[in-house]
Amino acid sequence: MTEPNPSVNPTLDPEPLHQMIFSFIPSRVLTAGLQLSVFSHLAAGKKTAEEIARAAAASERGMRMLLDALVACQLLSKKEARYELTPLAARFLVRESPDYLGPLMEQDSLWESWGHLTDVVRTGRPLHRVEAQELAEQFFPILVQTLHVLHRDRARLMAQALGIGNAPRNEMTGLRAIDVRTLTEAAQSLGASWATILLRIIFPNLRVALLSGAFLTFAIVVGEFTIAVFLARPTFGPYMSLQIQNKAYEPAALSIISFALTWASMGIIQWVGHRAPGQVQVGGAR
Repeated sequence: MTEPNPSVNPTLDPEPLHQMIFSFIPSRVLTAGLQLSVFSHLAAGKKTAEEIARAAAASERGMRMLLDALVACQLLSKKEARYELTPLAARFLVRESPDYLGPLMEQDSLWESWGHLTDVVRTGRPLHRVEAQELAEQFFPILVQTLHVLHRDRARLMAQALGIGNAPRNEMTGLRAIDVRTLTEAAQSLGASWATILLRIIFPNLRVALLSGAFLTFAIVVGEFTIAVFLARPTFGPYMSLQIQNKAYEPAALSIISFALTWASMGIIQWVGHRAPGQVQVGGAR
């Protein structure tokens, strides 16, 4: 044992390094729980370590240790000898849930890839190249599904914050906000044609709703796998993931450009929708 060096700062705590080197444990505990369908067995009514071990074809001792580790990770709760799902686990980790995130998390490929980080740094080449057809067909559908679940609620909150929370029904919301019947009858009584009514009365009142709906529809379609297959190009999310694996600066530039274009588009919509309209005179022959 070496003697303490008086010149060394005694307040330096090595605990962060200790925590860092063992930070892989929660990840592996979660992966093992998913691979053994622990969360699905709990959702199906299995509550004890014995019941879950039997359903998962695992040892009772090993299952009890895994369940207790999941409790420590705050993915399960425990009362006496019975386990329960937390709300987070019930929504995202039960295989039958529509928001299941397991397809990406239960794979060992991520663990294997990061386990070879030293070799990747030495060679400058990724362990797996997902642009290969067979690997791409396995990887990208799982990635797209995971990204969809991860970002869907955030996207809805952002849309609501921007005043477009009912994006799929924007046109109907705009129609409900105006009295179409009264405006149409008033315009007709002044001799306006249907073309004039649509272009100079109805459309200006629906301008924001139509532009917002068109923008969000375009954004959704760009990310759809069907459009990607039709254009023989990957969707934007998987494309970004592919670029990150092979290039250093291009993904950051694409992210900034995408962010700027999104906000610029929203700014244009707000400007077009809220600029002061000029006086419109609707009438027949004088």
